[in-house]
Amino acid sequence: MLCRLAFALLLLAGPVVRAQTSLPTIAPGPPVPATPTPYGQRVLLAPGDSAARQFGDILLCYRLAPSGTAVQCTIYVATQLAGIRQLNATAPTFTFDVQVGYGKAHGTLALQLIAAPQPGQISTLSGRFTYSGNNQQFTFKGDLIGWYAVP
Repeated sequence: MLCRLAFALLLLAGPVVRAQTSLPTIAPGPPVPATPTPYGQRVLLAPGDSAARQFGDILLCYRLAPSGTAVQCTIYVATQLAGIRQLNATAPTFTFDVQVGYGKAHGTLALQLIAAPQPGQISTLSGRFTYSGNNQQFTFKGDLIGWYAVP
C-alpha cells in the first residue's frame, strides 16, 4: 500500500526532466551572418572557423584561415584520411583520385577568392567530384561553403 501511495505521489508531482530552453552555439567566436540550414550544414564560415560535409562514405573537412584567403581541405574515405591540401590564391585547386577499400572518389575542389572584395561579396570553396562504393554512386557539382570576402 505504501509503495502504491509513493508511486501515485510521484506521478502527481510531474516530470523531473526539464525542457532545454536554449540551443548550444555551433562554434565559438563572432556570430556568422547566416545560420546552419535545417539539415545542420553551415552555409557561411567566419575566418578561422571550420566545417565539414558528409557524402556517403566521403567526408570533406575544411578550415578557413583567419585571413580568409586560404582553406585547408581534408578528405576522408570510409573514416580513413585520403588527402589533405592547403588552397590559396597561388594554388587554388586540389585534384584528387583516392580510394580506401571499395570506396573511391575523384574530382576537384576549387577555391574562388574575390580579388578586390567589396562589402557583402562571398568567396567560395566549390567541388566537382564523383564517389562510388558500398553499392552507391553519385556526383556532386556545386559550392561546399562560402565566407564574406575580407577586404
